[in-house]
Amino acid sequence: MFYINLRFVLVLTILASFLRPHALTAQCTMYTIDVVLDGACPQASEITWILVGSDGTLWYSGGAPFTQVVCLPEDCYTLQMLDTGGDGWECVDWIIEDFIGDFAWDTNLEFGTYGIDQFGTGNADCGVISAGCPPGTSEFNLQLDNGDNPSEISWTLSLGGVVVQSGFSDANIDLCLGNGCFTFEMFDSGGNGWEDAFYQFDDEFGSQLYSGTLISGAYDFAVFNVGNLDCTNVDPGGGGGGGGGGCGTAVPGSDCSAAACVCDPYSFSISPSGFGTFNEVPSPGSTSNPNYGGSPPWGGTDSGCLLAGELNSSWLFFTAATSGTLQFSFGQNSNGGQIGFYDWAMWPYNGVSTCGEISGNSLPPVRCVWNATTSGGTGLANPIPSGGNAGNYGPPLNVFAGEQFIICFSNWSYATGNVVLDFFGSASIECSMILPVNFVEVRANQQLDNVVVSWITAGETNNDFFIVQHSLDGYHWTDIAEVDGHGTSALTWNYSFLHIHPAPGLHYYRIRQIDFNGMSKISPMVDIWINEQSFAIYPNPTFGRLFIEGFFHKEISIELLDASGRLVDKRNLAQTALHEIELSSFQTGIYMLIITCDNKRVWSRIVLDGVE
Repeated sequence: MFYINLRFVLVLTILASFLRPHALTAQCTMYTIDVVLDGACPQASEITWILVGSDGTLWYSGGAPFTQVVCLPEDCYTLQMLDTGGDGWECVDWIIEDFIGDFAWDTNLEFGTYGIDQFGTGNADCGVISAGCPPGTSEFNLQLDNGDNPSEISWTLSLGGVVVQSGFSDANIDLCLGNGCFTFEMFDSGGNGWEDAFYQFDDEFGSQLYSGTLISGAYDFAVFNVGNLDCTNVDPGGGGGGGGGGCGTAVPGSDCSAAACVCDPYSFSISPSGFGTFNEVPSPGSTSNPNYGGSPPWGGTDSGCLLAGELNSSWLFFTAATSGTLQFSFGQNSNGGQIGFYDWAMWPYNGVSTCGEISGNSLPPVRCVWNATTSGGTGLANPIPSGGNAGNYGPPLNVFAGEQFIICFSNWSYATGNVVLDFFGSASIECSMILPVNFVEVRANQQLDNVVVSWITAGETNNDFFIVQHSLDGYHWTDIAEVDGHGTSALTWNYSFLHIHPAPGLHYYRIRQIDFNGMSKISPMVDIWINEQSFAIYPNPTFGRLFIEGFFHKEISIELLDASGRLVDKRNLAQTALHEIELSSFQTGIYMLIITCDNKRVWSRIVLDGVE
């Protein structure tokens, strides 16, 4: 049977009227924001950006690629540009244009991990960014000393799940930050704390605002307040009750980081509340918000996900308590029944990075529905509930106990009312947040023509074993290995698996942890681009001498960046099987080595641990 969604006829005409920024208090003008990729861009997942007004209002954020109609009042705007790879936006341009061709502005991040640029709309006179911070931001300084083991230290500074800055030890970085609750996450690969390394945040006058350290273990976080905000309930582990305790009582927020942890059943109210502080959902037709045109990869006839973007959103988070078939419905019941188009998209929840992965356009959904009707409910079901329409339901999802998911519920009709979320599949929903393993880090690195998949845990409870899973598209997964766990342990453990000879191209990996009682947890997904060129980089850590060994059919070029993203060395190397790089003239620390051969690039983090 074929279902026609009449809203497609209307979307192009009325889309602009529904893509409203929050707290709009002045007349605005319509613009189009395009974040454009230059051909195939394997580094696109590293890129995020935040657009801030002169009063500190956070208007829009996203990743690459990105296309969206926006409405902005006359003002001076600051664009904060972020790159987790530390090498700038090599293949991306950020462009904003009005509808009539009178205004166009573009920029990009030339190098490093963080940068800002500024433009004005209408007749706003913004001047030139020459010194200090632009309007809408405040100046801060982050300092982090080495401690006893600097090579084990790393950190991230994020806002609403979007990474603003990241780095390693021995940092001294000036930051321009808008108002918000910033999360400072501390990591230690050795699992024994930062060993006398301390961080310190100072304001523009040099006064100390925050300081501290990772006292012990592999992970901890602190929350910093910029703009006299209430940050007492900020939780990088899922927001809104996602960090522990019971579920079902929190109110869903309009931002991913404020998702409410839900039970079965769960009731929440909706209203024309906008998308909150951040517009996290990328434009339709993207990785995190696909347009399937009636042929989604999981079957059925659904046309796409949130085809009008994130409208009046409510974010929800839940955990599968038992393995089985996940089925649910929004608004099927007569009390709290459907009163408008209830579009939604659901992604796997992988921890603190998930919100940034969605807004950064690197995490595909596992299910989504763009409603066909305004009655009968919407969700996942087979058979369709009584009174429901097949155009409002996707097929059920098989889940494992312990798997977690996050949903963006979009109130397309600007309705005001109550919605009941009811689960009725064979998979039950967990109302507490007790999980068997804390994943600190998951990585995939190329070694010759193989891939080393590695992961770190900090604390394990009844952990039986891990399953290494591999995918070519981020949707369909294959189990490729089992690795024994350590039962119950408060220690930090390092694990790895060697995937032999994967084909050149893009590969995805994740770790599924299995508890003795059958509960499980899925790690964050990582991806890696396998180059046709195969080579090894050793030793790492190095004491001043580095070797690059491989089979190159033409010359290669290398670039060396320090921990702040600054280019410190660049050279071309002849076509030979073994290259020796002398690093004894550089300071001890962590560097990023970029190797380019035949228009393909590979990154490797190098630890310089002294000189022989």
